[in-house]
Amino acid sequence: MAKLLHEIRDPVHGFIFYDNREKGLINSQPFQRLKHIHQLAMTYQVYPGASHKRFEHSLGVMETASRIYNTITDRRLIPDTVLPHVKEQVSDDDQQRKYWRRVVRLAALAHDIGHLPFSHAGEGLLPDGTDHEMIGEQIAEDCAELRGVLAESPPVKTDDVICVAFKHKRTAGGLDPWRTLLNEMITGDFGADRIDYLLRDSHHLGVAYGRFDADRMIDNFRLAIDEEEKLVLAVEIGGLHAAEGLLLARYWMFTQVYYHPVRIAYDLHLADYLRAALSSKLTDWREVLQWNDNRVLQLLDEHSQGGENTVSRCAKRLVCREHFKRVYELRPQHREKEPKILDLLHETLVEEFGEEKVLKYPTKTPKEARPIEFSVIRERTGELSDAAAESNVIATIPPIEVGYILASPEIRDDCEKRIKSMLESVLEGGEVNGDEL
Repeated sequence: MAKLLHEIRDPVHGFIFYDNREKGLINSQPFQRLKHIHQLAMTYQVYPGASHKRFEHSLGVMETASRIYNTITDRRLIPDTVLPHVKEQVSDDDQQRKYWRRVVRLAALAHDIGHLPFSHAGEGLLPDGTDHEMIGEQIAEDCAELRGVLAESPPVKTDDVICVAFKHKRTAGGLDPWRTLLNEMITGDFGADRIDYLLRDSHHLGVAYGRFDADRMIDNFRLAIDEEEKLVLAVEIGGLHAAEGLLLARYWMFTQVYYHPVRIAYDLHLADYLRAALSSKLTDWREVLQWNDNRVLQLLDEHSQGGENTVSRCAKRLVCREHFKRVYELRPQHREKEPKILDLLHETLVEEFGEEKVLKYPTKTPKEARPIEFSVIRERTGELSDAAAESNVIATIPPIEVGYILASPEIRDDCEKRIKSMLESVLEGGEVNGDEL
């Protein structure tokens, strides 16, 4: 007799349990490929512990999404004003509730199957306007192996899994309120994806920045109806501090880890290498599934031993640790005096040293710079309010901003001298300490 329930030991969540259908998805070729896709690209060059993969992260997202779903669909915790809006999905006979729980778990597993080698660093291999979520949708729609898993009894609609798994589908398609909510539960600002990666990345990197009270926050998620009669995911007032903790964890992880200048340099070099080494774009999901980090690393090693062509130069930067160095980091006081200071410095250095030896990051405002808004609900009255009005902390969290100029190691000293001279001139002749670079 086939085993009905299976388990995996996870360093973040303890034991993660899954059933036979989920086992089928986990054992599928698209999902097994995630064992060879680093969660944080080449961050292991800075934090040696950052060797974890998209595979275990996806398992963690399934576990976290299940817990959120169990909380928000507990009829004892749903206000009477909300029940009419979800009566079909959270019905008394529990069949629909079980169906959507299956959808959520499968969607959580599938949400990263379209990732390129080295995760986001490989996105440049796709045509403009395409990202890993669109590739994931194509895999879920067209891969016979995954379709077979979803068709097992009791069957799950492929479209439901796709709509819940991929944020692109929600923003592009105008989903119904229920599937929009479930999608937000996985991909949103307080979704299972973010909860897991903050905790998991912090654990593997050996830093405390990403830790927060996820249990308390999840236990205080509630369904609510906002002023526009829309179904939303809110946080009960008792979980507000835990939600504040997530926002602070996000801020510290981005500023201290994800935007570390050496990590950024490796991301940029890796993107340049992939564009040079793979001259043609990956236009089909079948092509994407043929690539993983192991294949890229093998190519990198071969190309790093070559001559002085573009591909070999890019490979050597990565393999031989000849990465670009930070020569300037944007400071608030600099930006206040000259809003375009990063562009001015970059343009000057490019004119003097050449475009191939100087990089600017970012080229556009990161999406992380936007503020996060969410609703808070009071248990006794059911009153819904904006979190910023309830929290003394949220308004004090600065926007996540970053600005670097990176230069080839051989011109590092010359660049820093030139930047110091320019800053003294641009910033009205004030003395600039070397530490301010």
